[in-house]
Amino acid sequence: MFTPDPLNTLVIAKHEFELGHSRFKLNTNYRLSYDEDMKGCLVFGEWMTLEDMKKHFTLYIPVLQERLKALGLIVDGKPISKKAFIERAMVHTYGSGKRRLHIFTIGEYKENCFAFYPMQGTKPEEFKQAYEQYVRLVAGDYEAIDDGDIVWGNMGIPLAYGNIRRDEAQYIVK
Repeated sequence: MFTPDPLNTLVIAKHEFELGHSRFKLNTNYRLSYDEDMKGCLVFGEWMTLEDMKKHFTLYIPVLQERLKALGLIVDGKPISKKAFIERAMVHTYGSGKRRLHIFTIGEYKENCFAFYPMQGTKPEEFKQAYEQYVRLVAGDYEAIDDGDIVWGNMGIPLAYGNIRRDEAQYIVK
């Protein structure tokens, strides 16, 4: 079972701003690492106080988990069954032969949609991987989000690999 690392996570900017040598953009995930005394943190290589972090960023995994709940993909704090997940997933296939790509989406494309990008394999292997990615996200694992293997969107179907369109500003949890 995955145990979230309390010292490292993902955040998303509440607005665009500059700090130090970095420009932070809306709709972009950033890695956050707390310092040992938990009085500050590094985001995208820029040190800031926890107050500044909370002013500029939102912890991203809880936001995604709320979106999963809204879709009925988290029930009583737990993931739905693999069977229920597979029944709800829509498969988009790009390419052919050995170079095909399956993208599994769940949700309303223009409101709250998740795309899962498993490694290429047989369809059953890809469904299994997509489900495992989902279960880990429910548990608080941010690796698949950080790697772009799970992407959230609210602006239409995936146009290409990793390119599900999103506008976090209109759906961010305040």
